Amino acid sequence: MQKTLASKAQIKIDLSHFAKTMALAAVVALPLAGIDYTLTHLYAINPVTRLILEGISFLTVYTISLRLFKIVERGDLELLKKALPHQLEKILKMLEGLFIYGTPP
Repeated sequence: MQKTLASKAQIKIDLSHFAKTMALAAVVALPLAGIDYTLTHLYAINPVTRLILEGISFLTVYTISLRLFKIVERGDLELLKKALPHQLEKILKMLEGLFIYGTPP
């Protein structure tokens, strides 16, 4: 079944990239689950505050993990550049410096 689908769709999956992506998902999900449990059950924080704290935590862990695992490639940013409006080009340059070259702008 998998070979048939892959041959019809002509999809090539890079298994090392796939493994990094799955590791990224686990690395992000586990701390976020712990933070969610802590903010929900141990400290009864209101939902809006919890949403803000979890959002900040997610962005922090996700950004650090993307940089450590080096998942983002130059081609990914080129595709994003074509899809996004021209006004966001400065943000893309900043992301390219952060994820591709490893230096903040």
